[in-house]
Amino acid sequence: MQIRRLRYEGNYGIVGQVINVPVDVNNMVQQLPRRIDDDFAFNVNIKKKLIHKSNYLSGFVRKSVIKAWLRYLVNQPLYKHYDIKIDWSVFDKDMDDYIGLEFQIESVDPDFAPESEILLARQHTLLWNKEQCLDISPGQNSSLINIIYDVHGEELSFPEIYYGVPRQFDLNVRVTPYMMATSEIRRTDPRGATPHVLFMAMKMLRIRVVEGIYNMFRCVKQTESITRKMLEDRNFMDECIDKNFVFLKSIPNSIQYWMTRKKDLFAMLRQLGKPTVFFTISANEIKWPKLLKILHGLSDSFKDIHVEDPLVNLNRSQRNHLVNEDPVTCYVYFNKLVDTIMAMLHAKMTYNPFGPYRVLDYFLRIEFQHRGSPHAHVLLWLENDPHEKISENMPKTIQLLNYLCSVSRNDLPGELYANQVHKHTFTCTKRGETSCRFGIPYSPMTETRVLLPLPKDDGCKNGLQTRATKLRKLLEEKNYETLGEFLVDNNLTMAHYLDTIRAALRRPTEVFKRDLSEIYTNNFNPWIARTVCANRDLQFILEEYSCAAYVVEYVNKSNRGISNLYQELIKMQEQNPEKEYVEIMKQLGVKFLNTVEMSSQEAAWYLLRQPMSRSSCEVSYIPTVWPQERHKLRKRKAVMDEENLDENSTDIWTKSMIQRYEERPSELEDKCLADFVAWYTPVTKKG
Repeated sequence: MQIRRLRYEGNYGIVGQVINVPVDVNNMVQQLPRRIDDDFAFNVNIKKKLIHKSNYLSGFVRKSVIKAWLRYLVNQPLYKHYDIKIDWSVFDKDMDDYIGLEFQIESVDPDFAPESEILLARQHTLLWNKEQCLDISPGQNSSLINIIYDVHGEELSFPEIYYGVPRQFDLNVRVTPYMMATSEIRRTDPRGATPHVLFMAMKMLRIRVVEGIYNMFRCVKQTESITRKMLEDRNFMDECIDKNFVFLKSIPNSIQYWMTRKKDLFAMLRQLGKPTVFFTISANEIKWPKLLKILHGLSDSFKDIHVEDPLVNLNRSQRNHLVNEDPVTCYVYFNKLVDTIMAMLHAKMTYNPFGPYRVLDYFLRIEFQHRGSPHAHVLLWLENDPHEKISENMPKTIQLLNYLCSVSRNDLPGELYANQVHKHTFTCTKRGETSCRFGIPYSPMTETRVLLPLPKDDGCKNGLQTRATKLRKLLEEKNYETLGEFLVDNNLTMAHYLDTIRAALRRPTEVFKRDLSEIYTNNFNPWIARTVCANRDLQFILEEYSCAAYVVEYVNKSNRGISNLYQELIKMQEQNPEKEYVEIMKQLGVKFLNTVEMSSQEAAWYLLRQPMSRSSCEVSYIPTVWPQERHKLRKRKAVMDEENLDENSTDIWTKSMIQRYEERPSELEDKCLADFVAWYTPVTKKG
């Protein structure tokens, strides 16, 4: 017997690969318990092998439900096609014999029961008796089928979506897996928008990895003589694959993807200079009334509840259910919200909430937090950026800070203000710090100012740092009404207090005006905070170090669970030098797919082909390496067919930007390569 904590409130997720295990339906049915006391709800543990102690999947099953489904499904086209038959003698005890039985479940009346009973009833725990569970291993003696090549794998695996009927397509249209997935999750019928998207996302991921391996080549002398016939020879293709990871750039959140985007950001920094501010937008689906009303309207759940105000009419568990069951709508809502905010901040209109500090350029990165909801981290280049020399006398910078940022309770209603108040959690000290690594509580201040750190050779610095640590601890442990009371209690003058703050700084820092009741409040923009209704942060970037810290902290993050993948693969190559490139690539793909972690909303983001990062500037890459070291991209088969290339043709490579520059018209002869790439786009005239 065990006591287990129930599932936390978060998005559905998936870790590792999706595999398809063919199951004999009749054998599965025969294992169902026949005793009526087990028939209503018995627990089933699905294992990879029966000898395993751990379960792959566990849940409650009702035989009556299975019986109803089987009676329907065996008459459907797919089940007839695969000749699936059921031995109905297993269901010899019909549920109709027990209609008259009554089963009593004790309920607790919250108006009359003592508080202790109510608290116990709400605990997220349950009693678990392993001896009364049905253990099955449907794939123990079966061979796995690759989901890429299993034609009807999805229709058979998800009867509640497809009802045993195969997909039907127009005979004149070549339907790709992406087309099927995006079509199903965008329909008005919400069945395809359930967490089934996780399965489709992993299938797309496998297809993209396989295609990527065979699509990229390193340019070497031998490739110049490759013909189309050789290119379409599978054995020759296997021999040509070089050991590189370029194909992973197409996989969202892979290490190679973010290495490329980091270079794009550095290009923007060189071209545009230091950004002005960066801020975050966090999703808070269960507290967004408009989204919840949309989800309630689309869902079949809780139709007996009239929802005027979702935050009042639906409890937290019901709101979580609506969010978890429709990740596609949640994704679309958050994406539109971010797009609308960025459009308003970029607009040359009087309604722009940033006023004279309109957004000129931006770099945006999407991150999915542990509970599966998205964050948007945004770097902004603003109009009228003061660009003042770093000092403690920066009046235009202070004016910008006071215009865009606030920590005052007067600028937000109580509930929204609470979203901006920091609460210490394990993440505050996850790197081994002895105090909050975010520097909270903040130092109270009478006015907004910029402070510089004390010089390293200042003889008083060590003593002041010790004093600063003690003052921060006092701010946490004691309550003060005013800054003056705090200074008097610690025998400090304002000048000495400022020196104490400077001693604790590592780089130039803006210190906002705040009283003692606001020392736990993150600075926010009132308009964005009201619009998003969630925790968000807005920080001014004083100097280049802060921007570099952003790149390290956010842009250079690899996907959760694969941070050490690159090092492991290099080690794998060193340990197996005798293996061919193809074998290395196969192992690479398997390792990558086994370590991918994805939430349902991230899967929806992926299937709808939304970028994990985007910017206001288009970045073009110009290879400056030797010609023999440049990568080549082969033409697609449709293009080669359109150009009528014969089997012996070597014209199988797309033209690079440098080749197009070399073939530029005479009127562009005076243009340099950078200008040509930046301002001119080749146009192919058809017909």
